[in-house]
Amino acid sequence: MEHRHIFNEISYDVIQVDDKTSEKFNFIGITGSEDREPVTRLIRAILQYLGKSSKIVDTAKNISIKEYSYSSLTYHRANLYDFDIRIFTDLNKNFSNFKKEDNYKNSIMKLFKVCGLGLINVDDPLLNKISKNAPFDAITYGINATADFMAKDIRYSQSGINFILDFNGSEKKVKINSFNKSNVYDTLAAIGTCYFLGFPLNLIINSLTQTEIF
Repeated sequence: MEHRHIFNEISYDVIQVDDKTSEKFNFIGITGSEDREPVTRLIRAILQYLGKSSKIVDTAKNISIKEYSYSSLTYHRANLYDFDIRIFTDLNKNFSNFKKEDNYKNSIMKLFKVCGLGLINVDDPLLNKISKNAPFDAITYGINATADFMAKDIRYSQSGINFILDFNGSEKKVKINSFNKSNVYDTLAAIGTCYFLGFPLNLIINSLTQTEIF
């Protein structure tokens, strides 16, 4: 049976971060079926504020899961990078209808084999399930499900959204210049990424007040 209309869009961005002290590059992959641009731009804005040079080196859009699974060109293109961190923002909602198919499950798991550390949005039901058996160190973020980076007490003001970041039992106030709740997820992913790149949490949070990206 042909499911190309269901196995819809899996796409990714790749950010290259220069590390002049070690003369190496860090590669960050952002993978999902929805718009990844806000989290990609936010990560780059935070890194710029923190004095790191970065650039987008690859963007792939409209890759069906079947193409990702069986096209060597597409698959090997994604594997050109030794990802230090890979963010999984969401998967197409229709995928849950086919989660029992062996080919589908094998295809999805290929997405999870090309990174060292993965940041996973566990409010996405399928990502939540996959994260429990992910073949890498999984760090989670979310609003509703319990997560490593969790947004609590979300409030709207005239200047944007305020929330409490709960990370390992430590709570910090965060403010973003957006009124869109989906940008809270983008912010959690960006905070987690920059934290595991080695930046202090307080500096990352402070940088958010200086970024106009939403």
